[in-house]
Amino acid sequence: MRIPDPRTPVTRRHRLTAPGVTALALALSTAVTFADNWPEWRGGPKRDGRSAETGLPTKWTAPSAKLPAGEGLAWRVPIGSRSTPVVFGNRVYLYAPAGDVAHRQERLVALDAATGKTLWERLFSVYLTDIPAHRVAWASPSVDPATGNIYTLGGNAHVRATAPDGKALWERSLVEEYGAVTTHGGRAMSPVVDGDHVIVSTLISAWGTLGRGGNRYFCLDKKTGQTVWISSPQTRHWDTNYSTPILATVGGVRLAIVGGTDGVYHAIKAATGEPVWRLDVSKRALNNSLVMVGGDVIATHSEENFDTNEMGLITRFDASLKGEIKKEQTKWFRHGVQIGFPTPVVDEANGILYAVDNGAILLGIDLQSGQTLWTKKLGTLQKGSPVLADGKLYVGTENGRVHILKPSKTGVEVLDDDALPLSVQEGTGGAEPGPEPIVASPAVANGRVYVASMDALYAIGPKALTAAPQARAVAMVGGPAAAAPGAATVALVFPSDVTLKPGQAQKFSVNLFDANGTPVPTPAGTAVAWAPEELKGTAAPDGTFTPDAAAGSQGGALKATVGALSATARIRVALTGKFEENFDAFTAEAPPPGWVN
Repeated sequence: MRIPDPRTPVTRRHRLTAPGVTALALALSTAVTFADNWPEWRGGPKRDGRSAETGLPTKWTAPSAKLPAGEGLAWRVPIGSRSTPVVFGNRVYLYAPAGDVAHRQERLVALDAATGKTLWERLFSVYLTDIPAHRVAWASPSVDPATGNIYTLGGNAHVRATAPDGKALWERSLVEEYGAVTTHGGRAMSPVVDGDHVIVSTLISAWGTLGRGGNRYFCLDKKTGQTVWISSPQTRHWDTNYSTPILATVGGVRLAIVGGTDGVYHAIKAATGEPVWRLDVSKRALNNSLVMVGGDVIATHSEENFDTNEMGLITRFDASLKGEIKKEQTKWFRHGVQIGFPTPVVDEANGILYAVDNGAILLGIDLQSGQTLWTKKLGTLQKGSPVLADGKLYVGTENGRVHILKPSKTGVEVLDDDALPLSVQEGTGGAEPGPEPIVASPAVANGRVYVASMDALYAIGPKALTAAPQARAVAMVGGPAAAAPGAATVALVFPSDVTLKPGQAQKFSVNLFDANGTPVPTPAGTAVAWAPEELKGTAAPDGTFTPDAAAGSQGGALKATVGALSATARIRVALTGKFEENFDAFTAEAPPPGWVN
């Protein structure tokens, strides 16, 4: 059976003339107002947990013995997950566990958005990790709006790119290449697609400058998977986490803003990985993501603080700050609010932040003062983040309830409170039925709300999709024009980190950026000087490096000099096949060059 390809309208768009593109965008503007994609964990380009869709459901009924098909339910499929489904065009993608406890795998499933029918799935073995079976497939998949390609970060730190038809495009094993450590917690951030790049993070202990154990941020080329940059803004590591970066352009600088495993909120330049600012707050890792209000950041956590015995924090500060941010520089700063797992959502129209704390209490917080205006208890356990769409909040709790709420400045009205069907939970021996826990966040797309429990995926809303997928796929492409570049201040070698075999040639190039991270064209006729450092091999004038085949295992760098700027690419030369190494030739205390972990 031929599977419809959501990339088709995007491909056609590139063949239109400029006037044709303008006319098409105008024609689609009305449709996009009512039907959005949800390509990443927190939705569209702003990654803020909001959707512009209207006419969304205000009530529904879960399937039961009395009403097997439910009411206001488009479909239910028995594929559960702790990760949020994403929706693009006529597809729903879910990253989910597969197999029984003894033979656990992860899988990427593509479903027909109209019917819930499985179109294809890819199975991935889980190894080189001690994650328990019920915590695999933590991270959500992410879709690139320009191509429709899907990116995943597996439990054993495999980054994969998959085409819309299910074909594998590329794969990187961060365990084998960088000594990634995936712990029993299973926590993993969801990939972020930004322009030509995919950003992920994980705890590693590799070689050379990355030999110290710590959490790093990886920027990969979305077409090839090659490394663009690796950023190490953290000086310590408390625990693994799943904080997913938000991307924002602040003062002309494209920033990736994220909570670290070191208890610090970080901002790094998305183009180069350079650290911009940090706010040190906690003795534990930060799990949830941050949100933006105009040019400000709102950050929360539920862990130990450095300056008080109270657990938890909520703060608002200017995202254009630089360096080490102090408490006195924030606009407001409150201890004792424990919002550590769910990410809040901003309602600028009402001037309120909606957040659910770890105990499933919904809070309405004033954006100007940071004070709590009202509260509403939804349950007892909370992991999933609230979603704001059509003037309503959609929230699923770990107690297995789906809430549809209408919030305001003075309180919240409960429109619907539906309990998911009781089911036998894994690990109970098949004897004790319990609620279907919801750990994932809802997704809103094509007139529906998609909710994944640990047992099933629900499409709440009309059985018919509200807009053609072609309209949405085209409309998602694009973004603000980049500012004119200034003088080049930073050079990056691409790829910036590679593993080669003895004698295997690799072509490198140099990219220049200004102080804002805006790409700067290399002046015509400018020569690049290439020189290997601590490596045996030859560097050609065009940037091709070939390691000496007789030198065996190596670890070093290739330095590129462009005028007054220079940069290096890390090169690891690893032996393959059968070989023997007794380490007698190495006398230094440091591990041999190129040997991981």
